Amino acid sequence: MMTRSTIIFLLTSIVTVFSASIAYSQSRSIYDGEYRFGGKNYNVKFNYFENDGDTLLDGEFEAFHQFESSNDEFEYTSLNGEFIENELDSKWEIKTGTFEPEGDGVYDDYSFSYTVNGNEFHAELQFDEGELTGNWQFFDWKIRNSEIFDTTLYGSVSYVDNLISNFSFDQQGNSLTGKLDSACVAEGVWKFYSTSNGEKIKKSWVFKNKHLSKVEIKRGDENDLEISLMDTVGKNSIEETKELDRAFLEILKLKIAIRQPALIEGFTQAEDLNELYFDFLDQYNKIDDILHPLRKETLFPEMKSKIYRFPYTDSEETSLNSIIKDHEKTRDIINSILDDPQVNIASISDEEIARYEAVLKKIREGFYSQQKDFIELYLNNYLPYLDRNEVIEFKFDLQEVIKLNNDSSSNDYPLKANYDYLENTELSELQKLERYSKNILEDLELIQSDVEQFVSKYKRQKQLVDIESKLIEKYDSVKYLNDSLITAEYNSFAKIDVNRAIAQFADSSLKAYSGLNTENEKMERAKNLLSCYEKAEDLIYTVHQSTENIYKINEAYTREVFNPYTYTNMEEKAKPSIYNSFSNVLLPGIFQNLNRLSCENISAYSQNFSVLFEGMMNFLKDENTNRAERKVKRTESASEAAEVLNLELTF
Repeated sequence: MMTRSTIIFLLTSIVTVFSASIAYSQSRSIYDGEYRFGGKNYNVKFNYFENDGDTLLDGEFEAFHQFESSNDEFEYTSLNGEFIENELDSKWEIKTGTFEPEGDGVYDDYSFSYTVNGNEFHAELQFDEGELTGNWQFFDWKIRNSEIFDTTLYGSVSYVDNLISNFSFDQQGNSLTGKLDSACVAEGVWKFYSTSNGEKIKKSWVFKNKHLSKVEIKRGDENDLEISLMDTVGKNSIEETKELDRAFLEILKLKIAIRQPALIEGFTQAEDLNELYFDFLDQYNKIDDILHPLRKETLFPEMKSKIYRFPYTDSEETSLNSIIKDHEKTRDIINSILDDPQVNIASISDEEIARYEAVLKKIREGFYSQQKDFIELYLNNYLPYLDRNEVIEFKFDLQEVIKLNNDSSSNDYPLKANYDYLENTELSELQKLERYSKNILEDLELIQSDVEQFVSKYKRQKQLVDIESKLIEKYDSVKYLNDSLITAEYNSFAKIDVNRAIAQFADSSLKAYSGLNTENEKMERAKNLLSCYEKAEDLIYTVHQSTENIYKINEAYTREVFNPYTYTNMEEKAKPSIYNSFSNVLLPGIFQNLNRLSCENISAYSQNFSVLFEGMMNFLKDENTNRAERKVKRTESASEAAEVLNLELTF
């Protein structure tokens, strides 16, 4: 039987697998067998010789790797080139891709041949005794029936004296061209072009004196958008080269947002074009990854640009470290209070605790969040390239304390620290931020002290703390299920707002619990209320499923009969008085119970639904219901109807 290893694929990129053997000549040898490099096992054939105990590759080099995955897809990589005394030389060709066989194959000369579909990355490189030279090209092809069907990308890199001089990249109609100097620093004008979604977009990165000084954007027939990026050079600035990576572009984007906010939208809309540059780097790195094990050094140095950095002064370093420490303490205090289940419960019934919570939430959502973003700029090393005063004015609203104290939900607890320095023009924004961070922390420490004193009378044993935490989780679950499953559809059957009735029960139960004073009362009530909320969840699921049962009963009671007067078929209800009592009296009655929900009756009220639905289906099977049908017509309340029909319902 033929194995898959004997299959020959009709894809031009696949090279023949050589059998392992070693042959020797006078001073040169050939290795033809398996060799592992780059984490893969290759079948290789290469020339080499030994010199003073070292093995030097010299002459032609061929390598092929193939792997079959479990889903009948094949991966392969092939290399063809030359070495001269262990240095890459002359033309090299790299192919890597994936493919899968098409059809049943053709058997010929003791093997099967298949056409294949897939994709192939193909690179053509040039070396001169290890030096990078000439014009490098790479392609990505879609393969259909073993033929090139489409070119999805094309890249070209020109080398002079082992250094990149310019490059171009085209990906499905979107293109990028750029130039670099001998130190791989960007220069000239880099041009992006896109026809995405039928819209022509042109973007240029203009480098002046090796700085990305301007971005020009043109969309269709719109006027050109020009965004200047040059910094004002000061005595404290240092010019340096920095990798032209995502972090570099994020720094430029921040500068635009801070200094030219009216232009940031236009800049952001053309931001997707940057991906052409990063896709180009990814494709080039694919070549580097394959050849690096053979060359032992990277083919592609970092692309860079000039940029001005503004080193921190000693005073700034001190301020930044102080801000970070205060931020961590602020985080701990806010979380310790807002995540405390005892505080969560107390805030429901106590206005003072509720005010504390409101202040803390506003600080967390406002200043604390802004402070966190600012610190991340510092930790990610963005901040040295930005004007600190501009960043702080952009990121922070340091007048937030005034808004807090004027807010009706928190003005009974004014922040107590002195914030008068915010109007001091002699202080830098960083100095103000340092003081502000410390003052906010001082106010939080006062709040924490007040909260601890307030809840000290509620200090419980750990068992109560744990059960209260579970109680809050279960309460949130009841509210979530109610909002998710109980819609307005049920109101038409119930003649009441079902969702509101269940929500009011959950809220009032927890509020009553939070008003208890003694530990013993709370412990006993918490256990009961936790069980009660579990029953509330069961009730919600029961109500949610009730519509399906209502429609089943309606369908079961509906009969089709012939009307001799109109000569047509028509629908009528079986046992109409029982069905009418179900629809107009009993069903609304058990729903309206929900307006009187309590932990004592919730199980019985939930059980009503299954009792009623089962009873209604049983009446259809019972042929002796004439007396009940006559009597139920005269009932007006759900309890009377249930008694007549002998249904054990609770009201």
